[in-house]
Amino acid sequence: MEIRLTKKQLNEGVEIRIAGCKGDPTDKAPRTVLYIEHYEGRVQLHVWNGSQDCQTIILKQTKEN
Repeated sequence: MEIRLTKKQLNEGVEIRIAGCKGDPTDKAPRTVLYIEHYEGRVQLHVWNGSQDCQTIILKQTKEN
């Protein structure tokens, strides 16, 4: 499966929930496992593994983005 997102969509944030996986413990079920956003000029991916703190990854962008 391929998902294509625009910066406009990322400005609003995109939540991905995966059935059977624990995600953000502060979220109501089903839990958000991945959250992608365009914030302060950077595309960020936040990943929860069921614990309170998430891991944030800053994605390297190409000039065309």
